[in-house]
Order: sequence, then C-alpha cells, then structure tokens
Amino acid sequence: NWPNWQENFVFLYGPKNCGKSSLAKIWQKSSGAIYLDKVEFENLMNDNFNLKKITSKTWIIENLDKIIINKENHEKILNFLNIIKTYDSFLLITSLYSPKLLDIKLQDLVSRLAASLVVEVKELDDELMIRIIEKYFEERGIRLDSSIISYISNRIERTYNSTLKMVKLIDERSLSDSRKITKQFVSNLIRTCY
Repeated sequence: NWPNWQENFVFLYGPKNCGKSSLAKIWQKSSGAIYLDKVEFENLMNDNFNLKKITSKTWIIENLDKIIINKENHEKILNFLNIIKTYDSFLLITSLYSPKLLDIKLQDLVSRLAASLVVEVKELDDELMIRIIEKYFEERGIRLDSSIISYISNRIERTYNSTLKMVKLIDERSLSDSRKITKQFVSNLIRTCY
C-alpha cells in the first residue's frame, strides 16, 4: 500500500508476460513514478547525474536483469539504490529472476537487492485468469454467464497482457457493434485474433 511501504524497494520477478510490467504501470499511475529501462537508467546515471532529481522522485527500473548485463552498471545501480534509501524515496524493480539468481559479483548490491521486498509474480492459473475477466466486466457493470467466462479463459493465451487485451477487445467490439456478449460473438472475435 504505497506510500506506506515498509521498504523503499519492491522487487517483482517472474517469467515473461506474467504481469510484472502491468503491475508496474498500475503503481506508476498512483505514485507518479518515473519509468527507467536500460537506456534511460544509463542516461540518468551518467557522469553528470542530478542528485536532486533522483531524490525527489519515485522510480521504476524495468528489466533489471537486462541492465546488469553491462557489469559497469552494477556500481551505478548500487549508488542509485543507496541514494533512494538515504532520501527515503521509493523504487519498484522488475526482473525475470530473483535477486539471488542475478549474475552480480558486487556483494553490496546483492545484499541491498535481497533486502528489498521480493515478490514472485507467477504465470496465470485458471482461477486468477477467470477472476481477472470477471473483475474487468464487473467494473463496467457487465454480468457475463460463467460459461462465457470459462469459454474465454480456455481459448486465449495464458498471460496477463493477453487476457486484458482480449477482454478489452470484447468490450469495445460489443459496444461498437451494439452486440450482446455471447459465446458465438466471443468465438468469432477469438478466431480473428488467433
């Protein structure tokens, strides 16, 4: 519950397309965090970096596993984390791997990352996927029969992003075509997408 986090750093890890980036974007909207990928991080932490800019913001470092491939970034990441901690700012990190499995030789960086709140984001299981579909439609005041929800979940790619894209497409297309959401309607849409 940001901004009441117990830690300054939250480290999300999990397989590709499990929803880490989507969670980061949700947090970005509520916190105003600045998003950093590899290039943006390296630009921020160049030789002339602006300490005031770093201390006055909340941050997201996306795909830390890609940033650490360049060994020169290890010290920069540690410095960035130390600045965030010292000035009580906040940072959300995403990665394919947990801190313990990252190829980092700098022990201070390993321990700093391991001390963050580490959260594994797993691939969607049936129950969670169905809940995401239900929640999306419930938020829009649309009640779907459970057989339609099961039909959707059994026929689309099992990722967070794909699930959201498909339910948004179903919603938008049903509105634009003034059609009721039925199995036949969903079936036709899925066939055009896959």
